[in-house]
Amino acid sequence: MYSQNYSPYGSPAGSGGVYYSPAGLSSPPSQPQPFHLSPADHQRYTPPTPQLIRETGFIHGLEPSSFIGYVRVPHFEKILSFHFSQVQGNPTQLQEGQQVNLEVLHDYQTNQLRTHKIHPLAIPSPIKGPNHSRRRSLEPLSKQRSRGRVDSEAIKRHNMPSVGRIIYEHNSECYFVQYSMEDVEGDSVVRRGDEVSFILARDISNDTMQAISVVLEVPASVKKIQGLVKTLKDSFGFIERADIAEMVFFHFSEIQQSQLSQLIVGASVEFVLQNRQGKQVATQIKVLKFGTVSYDIIDDEVCYGVIRKSIRWSINQKKVIEPLNDDGEIFYQSPREEGMLPISYSARDQIGYYSILPRDKVTFNITTDRRTKQKRATNVTVISLCEVQGDKGTRDRGIVSMINDDIGYIECSTKNVQVDFPLFEVMDQNQTVKEGDEVEYSYDLPKEKDSVDEGTAQGIRVQLLPRGTVKLDSLTSQVYQGVVAEELTSVPKEDILENPLRLLLLNSEDCGSIHYTGKTGKLGVVPFFYDPKEPELEFGDHIEFRIAKVKRTKEQRAVEIRVTQKARDMRFKGFISRLIKKENYGFIESEEHDCEIFFSFSAYNGEAADLSLLDEVEYCIVRKAGKTSADKVLKMAAGTIPKDEAVNPGDQQLIGEVIRPLRSGDNGDYEGLVRYKVSKASTDCSIELPYTVTSLTDIRNLPKQGEQVTFDLAVTEKTGRKRAVNVSVKREVMKGVVDNLKEQYGFIAYTSEDNEKATIFFHKSNLSDKTSDVHVGDEVEFVIVTQHRTPKRPQAINVKKTGITRRPERLSRRSLQTTRNQQSASSLVDIIREPRGPDGSKGFTK
Repeated sequence: MYSQNYSPYGSPAGSGGVYYSPAGLSSPPSQPQPFHLSPADHQRYTPPTPQLIRETGFIHGLEPSSFIGYVRVPHFEKILSFHFSQVQGNPTQLQEGQQVNLEVLHDYQTNQLRTHKIHPLAIPSPIKGPNHSRRRSLEPLSKQRSRGRVDSEAIKRHNMPSVGRIIYEHNSECYFVQYSMEDVEGDSVVRRGDEVSFILARDISNDTMQAISVVLEVPASVKKIQGLVKTLKDSFGFIERADIAEMVFFHFSEIQQSQLSQLIVGASVEFVLQNRQGKQVATQIKVLKFGTVSYDIIDDEVCYGVIRKSIRWSINQKKVIEPLNDDGEIFYQSPREEGMLPISYSARDQIGYYSILPRDKVTFNITTDRRTKQKRATNVTVISLCEVQGDKGTRDRGIVSMINDDIGYIECSTKNVQVDFPLFEVMDQNQTVKEGDEVEYSYDLPKEKDSVDEGTAQGIRVQLLPRGTVKLDSLTSQVYQGVVAEELTSVPKEDILENPLRLLLLNSEDCGSIHYTGKTGKLGVVPFFYDPKEPELEFGDHIEFRIAKVKRTKEQRAVEIRVTQKARDMRFKGFISRLIKKENYGFIESEEHDCEIFFSFSAYNGEAADLSLLDEVEYCIVRKAGKTSADKVLKMAAGTIPKDEAVNPGDQQLIGEVIRPLRSGDNGDYEGLVRYKVSKASTDCSIELPYTVTSLTDIRNLPKQGEQVTFDLAVTEKTGRKRAVNVSVKREVMKGVVDNLKEQYGFIAYTSEDNEKATIFFHKSNLSDKTSDVHVGDEVEFVIVTQHRTPKRPQAINVKKTGITRRPERLSRRSLQTTRNQQSASSLVDIIREPRGPDGSKGFTK
C-alpha cells in the first residue's frame, strides 16, 4: 500500500518524510479493515506484520521521573507516547517543541498506532535573508519552482514550532515536504487544500528537505458559514449556525487578535468548518457587523410581560461578558389566547447586560426561528423594576468614587458602605460612567444575608441621575454664631474639589474646627471643610453658619459660613495674671475672666521689666505652630477696663469653700470654683461661682481646695456672668522670728501646730509692708501657703514685722554655750598677768 522508496525530491531516508503511490494521493488509510477468520482458519493463519510508517512530529511533553515522553504527530492529529529507551540518542537532551523523526507501527490486530523509534533532529542553525526570520541554514536544490497542495497548515499551538506539510508529485510519485510560516512569501495565509508553488531546499544542518519561498497560487474553495456566538468561556465558545439548528465549537486562536475585543455573545460571525479528530470545529473565524446574521422573523407587535426566570451575567478573566445561564422565561398575556402564557428568551435577546430579576416588568417582541419554527421573546427591555422589602430590593443612591478597569465603586449616601458594581450593570449602555457621577442602584446580596455590610454587597441595575439629585447631608434651619478654633491645614487638589464626593473622601486631618454655643447654651465644636465657595477662614474669626449632618456617617459639619468679624481686625483686653520672668513669658486673663492666654515677652511692645501682675493690657490673638498666643501686647492705663462691682444680697460678704483651685481643672480650666450655701423656701441649696486671679484680694495668697474663703458676688458687665470677687482666704496667722536672711529671701523659725520647732521659707516680695525691711531676729506674723506648682514646699506670705528685734535662738544658744565654757575654764586657769603692755596699754606692742 505504501511505497518505501525515498528520493532527493522528498524527505531523505530517516528524515521522517514518506511518499505514496498516486492512488494514495489524498491520505493514507486511517481506518484499515480488520480481518474476519473462521475458527478453522486460526490454525493456518499467520497474523500480518505491523506496518512501519515514518513521520515527523514534535515533543509535546516529558516526564523524566517515569521515563515517558509524548510526541505530537500533525499528520495523524494525534499525540503518541514513547519510552526513553526508544530514543536514538540521549533522551535527557530532548526539549518540549523539538522536532523529531519517528517510526510508527500500525498494528492491524488492535487498530492502534505505536511509537517504535524516536530520532531527534538538531536545532536549526541560522539563515540570512530578507524574507526569512527563522534561524536555519538552507541550500536550494535549484531555482525551478515546484507546485503542490497544502496537506497540513503551519499553525502554532501550545508553544510548538509552526511547521506544516506540502504534498506534491514528481515522476508519478507523491512526496511530502515541510514548510514553516516564515517560508510563506508576503502576507499570504495558506490553508489546507490551497495550491502553492515553492522551491526545494536542503537543510545542511540535519540533511532534511524543506520548502521555502512558498507562494499561494490557487486558494482552495471553502464553504463559509455564518452564525451567532451563543456562549463564551475562558478560551473557547460555541457558535449557533444560521443555516441549521446546530452548535459548533471554536477556539479563540481561530480569530484574529484584533477582533477578539468584538467577540461577544450575540456577535455575528463567519467561519469555515473543519473536521478535527472526528469532530467539526469552526476555523478562520471573522467577526461581522453586529446584526448581520439573523435567522429570526420578528413580529412588530410589542408585548408586555413579567420575568419569571432571568439571565445573569458575569465577566471572565479574558474581560469577556458571558451569561451565567442559557435562557430565561417571561409570562405574558397573549392578545390571541386566553390566560398568561410562558415564552423563553436567550442571552442575545436581552437589551444590555444588566441584571434582570424575577417580577421585573418588561416589553419584548415575539420572533420565530425560520429554521425550527420555534417562537421566543427578543428585544427584552425592562420598563419597571420589581420592589422587594429590605436591602435586597430597595433602591439606594450614591456617588461613584472610583473606576478601576471594568469595576466601579459607589459611596452610598445613606449607609457607611462602599459598593462595587460591574460596568455592564449600567442600564443605559449609551452612557459612560465616570468618577463623581450620581447614581441609583439595587443591592445584590447573598441568599443568606438580608442587610448590607461592607464588602458583602454588590451594586446592580445602575442608573445615572442628574447632577445634584443625591443629597449627602441634611441642613438645619438654625443659624449659629461661633469662632474659628482651628484653621485648615491644607487645601485639597482641584480634581477633588470638582467631585461632589469630596466630603466623603476628606478625613479629619483636612478640616478645621469652630467653637460655638448650642441651643442649650453648651459649648460645641463642629468641623468645616474647604469649599471654594466659602470665605477663607483664619483663627479667631467670628462667623455665622449652619450645620449639615452627613446621612451616611451621622457626622456634622459647618456650611454656609459667613464672616462677621475678622480676627486680624479685633483687639482684646485683659489683665496680666502670671509672669515667669526667668523664662521670658507670661499669661493674660481675658476681659471676660473666662480663660488665660499665653504671651511671650517678645510680643510686648515695651520693656518686660515694667510689667506687673494685674496690669491692664491690650492684645490680638494669633496661632503659631498649632498654639494660641497673644501678640502685639500694649500696656494700658489702670482703670481702663471697668471693674466688676459687688452685688451681694444684704451687702454682706459671703462665705464659701474652694472646690476647685485656679488652673487645676481636668480639662485645663483656668477658673477656680467656690461653693456656698443659700436658703430658699426653708431648703438649703449650693451655688457654685467661678473666680480668677483678678478676683483675689491678695494674688500671692492663692486659695487651696477645701479652704474657707470670704468673697463678694459680682456680674461681669460684658458677658453677664456671675462670679466671685474680693476673694480672701481665712488662714491661721502664725508667729515666728526671722532666723536667716540672704539677699531677697530668708527663713522664719516658728512652732508648728504639733508643737515642734520648724523653719519656713519666705521671699521679701511677700512682705505686707513694702516700705520696711526685716532683719535677723525680728518678730513677725505670717500665713503659710502651698503653691500649686510646688505642693511639697510650703512658704510664708503676708510677712509682717510685729515686735522688737531679738537675738535668734540659734545665736542665743551659741552665746550661752560660750559663757558656760568660759566659766568652766576659770576654775582651771589662774590669771597671773592682765593683758596690758608695759606702758599700761591693752594688748601687746612692738
